[in-house]
Amino acid sequence: RAFGAEAAVLERHNALFLHHGDAILRLPSQPPYATVDYAGFCSLLQSQSDARLVQMRARGYAPGRVSTDEGEIRCRYAVDASGPSAVLAASCRAGYAARRSVGAGLETEVPRPSGFPSGLHVYFGDTLPPGYGWAFGSGATLRVGIGVFDAARHGRDLKGALGKLSTRLGLEPGATHGGLIPLHARAPVLGELFVVGDAAGQVLPVSAEGIRPALHYGDLVGRLLAGVLEGRLALYEARRRYVRELQRRRWGYGVLGQVQVLMASRPDLTGRVLQALTHRGVSQ
Repeated sequence: RAFGAEAAVLERHNALFLHHGDAILRLPSQPPYATVDYAGFCSLLQSQSDARLVQMRARGYAPGRVSTDEGEIRCRYAVDASGPSAVLAASCRAGYAARRSVGAGLETEVPRPSGFPSGLHVYFGDTLPPGYGWAFGSGATLRVGIGVFDAARHGRDLKGALGKLSTRLGLEPGATHGGLIPLHARAPVLGELFVVGDAAGQVLPVSAEGIRPALHYGDLVGRLLAGVLEGRLALYEARRRYVRELQRRRWGYGVLGQVQVLMASRPDLTGRVLQALTHRGVSQ
């Protein structure tokens, strides 16, 4: 609703369900989570802008220009929102997109089985690699996936783990999509280049949620640079405000990061905690 793209919502979910073995912990969510039509969401955002959309493959960045597969684009400022590879930032700082503290995810979208309940369903257990599985209703389809916290050690386990989770849910996996998930913060500003979303490592630890942070910080950077271009804001002030907003939320990221470390190193504890909470009726 905040972005004028509510029409892209496929399904609203009023609760999060954590599964471990036979234990199920229900956590109500208000406001609700939502699964969305990604392409529709992007089209609705674009329809609200007077910017000209040009599709090219970015190759790199140098002050004043972005190189693409179709030549150079001149610019005063640039925003790198190219995902984990951080194409622009990596081209002007060696090691920027180094694969340290990187997770990975693999997802399939299949026809929704009759009677599959609403809610965001998250699965833990000994049959899954350190991380978690998920099944999210999206209207007529079901999005089922596996995420791991350490791509280097467990990235090769994704396909097999997805097969096991699908079997558990009585499903047959279809075509898959996925990729790497940077789980550590990267420099948000490099000179006249602002970096946003997965490219800047703004994914939330534990949940590996990247869309909400990308929207939040992307909107902020867009407004800040509009102020710079319109002469209402100095560039140094735009940088300062962006970094300040990131620092304001650093504590929360740090706490989630510690939880993630614990879950990755002692996945057995996750199950014990969920079992204990369920048996004590916390889900009620």
